[in-house]
Amino acid sequence: LPLPPFNRNEFGGNFSGPVMLPSIYNGKDRTFFFFNWEAFRRNQATTLSSQMPTVEQRRGDFSAFPTIKDPMAGGVPFPNNQIPASRFNPVTQEILKLYPQPNRPGAGTNLVENAGLAEKVARTSFRVDHSPSASDQLNGSMMIALLGPNPSLGPCKAFGGMDELGEHNYHSSLGWTRILKPTTVNELRLGFQHLRIFRTPQLASHDPSAYIPGLGPQYIGGPPTVRITNITAISSAGSRDVSRTIQVSDNLAHTVGTHSIKAGFTFLRLYHWNLAAVSPQRGGFNFNGQYTGNAFADFMLGYPNFTQLPMPSAVDTRFFQRRYFMYAQDEWKVTPKLTMSYGLRYELINGVPSATGRNAMFIPSAGRVVVFADEYPNGTVPILVNTFQPPLAKTVGLPTDVWKVIGQDHNNFAPRLGLAYKLTPKTIVRSAAGLYYNGVGAGTQSSALWSNIPFSVAVTFEQPTGPVPAFTMSNPFSATPSVPANPTAYVIHKVVIPYSLQWNFTVERELPQAMGLRISYVGAHHVKQSAAHVGGPGLTINPDLNAVPPAPGAVQPRRPYQPYANIWVNNAPLFQSSLHTLQVGLQRRFSRGWLLNAEYQYVRTLGTEGFLDQFKRNDSRGNLNGIRTHVLVTS
Repeated sequence: LPLPPFNRNEFGGNFSGPVMLPSIYNGKDRTFFFFNWEAFRRNQATTLSSQMPTVEQRRGDFSAFPTIKDPMAGGVPFPNNQIPASRFNPVTQEILKLYPQPNRPGAGTNLVENAGLAEKVARTSFRVDHSPSASDQLNGSMMIALLGPNPSLGPCKAFGGMDELGEHNYHSSLGWTRILKPTTVNELRLGFQHLRIFRTPQLASHDPSAYIPGLGPQYIGGPPTVRITNITAISSAGSRDVSRTIQVSDNLAHTVGTHSIKAGFTFLRLYHWNLAAVSPQRGGFNFNGQYTGNAFADFMLGYPNFTQLPMPSAVDTRFFQRRYFMYAQDEWKVTPKLTMSYGLRYELINGVPSATGRNAMFIPSAGRVVVFADEYPNGTVPILVNTFQPPLAKTVGLPTDVWKVIGQDHNNFAPRLGLAYKLTPKTIVRSAAGLYYNGVGAGTQSSALWSNIPFSVAVTFEQPTGPVPAFTMSNPFSATPSVPANPTAYVIHKVVIPYSLQWNFTVERELPQAMGLRISYVGAHHVKQSAAHVGGPGLTINPDLNAVPPAPGAVQPRRPYQPYANIWVNNAPLFQSSLHTLQVGLQRRFSRGWLLNAEYQYVRTLGTEGFLDQFKRNDSRGNLNGIRTHVLVTS
């Protein structure tokens, strides 16, 4: 193959100035604009290798393979190891069109290709500032970031990748700053963000329900999931996402004597909508050679060893969250040498029930998954209700609002204190400490609610034991369906917002030759961290309510809550860690033709970010993953 091409370009520009409209408006000294645009383009290719059906196999010719049997003729071999065209299954013949032709001989890795990949990114920003009076300053801005959507590659050029992968981010804001009086300034800001995420599968216009009986409507198009032993599998996930955030904030600053006082609030409303194809996407069809002795021969005849039908074909989820932040702080010039800064911040993060009404959670006191609704909502899968009979919340004495069970954390006060002291004319000592909360995302809290039964499942249709198939690809979902006998369940821990205690101590010293030295100690203690904020390689991050100690024999019969397998607890505040850092900085201002900026950092971390043993959740305490002990940066 020829050497794959590679080309990369980055370019852009900006301009600004007063808004001037001849004979209409003169914005000199009043109205200004700024416009920026930048782009990134990259064209490259990669080499893909895959295993496709041979030309002979597509004709039903298996003369190059061991003898294949005809299950409909008592297991006698096909004459000349050739399947007659009249026996080809019409459904699998449609699926066969998805497989590209090989370009290498033989039945091994027989398709090698250079696949081109083009990436594009564009960012645009625009801002207008206007001064209607000496006391008022208005501004508005729009920022647009277009990451693709770009294609991504699968195992071959024909399938398995993404036609569109990327995101379009639109952010707009309005601001009004008003000088109420010489010592008082107020700033009001409004913001809106719209984020669209693209995960469009390759062959998105392909509709397998047009030729696979019983598959039903598909809300995320693409090929079915097909697994044939010794042939590259067809599988193509996909989803659509939209996120919107509305923000309102106001900050008031007032100076009185030696005090600079600030206070303000912020309100955030977050919304996220997701539509994702349920695995196995657009049906699952598996062929392992159970009937002829050759998996692809089974495929040509339309004899799967089992099939799966996702219910529903795609899950529609919507997450809401409201966040409220308030603060007050004072910077006090105590003496000419000492400045003190102190304040208090309050944060309230409220979860909101899903708009779809699909809220279910395992309740230990009931020993079952409970549906939080007055009646089973739209999207409930009947076979799961019939099999596991999850009760409605009111029948077990619980409220229908799941957040009244999960709870809200209202005790999120965060004090801060800082000091700066001028020890000598050339030496300053600084120290600060504060408490900071880590917000828990709406999706992190809510995703477990719709992941529980009875809202999603892949129903399996198994062939019976024996040499003759009971169903074919012409009726792939005609057998008696089954669901997992021991489903996984989820419970959301009572809401506890993780937080961090942070502190620092710094000495700054002015040196000769326009140089400055800074030595700092920075510490932090992260408390009540959950799975959303941790995770190390090979570690478990969620407790399992249904775990049992190791013992001889099968695990499932010993589990306390039947018929469930794992019962994962989401957002359990189990983890903590500490960080201690020594930072040294040496800077030289530009003088006599040269400057210097050197920073060194020594980091020591210790904590837990997961566990190996469900009954010893502190068993992996140690150095945290991904933290470099020594870092040196110079310029």
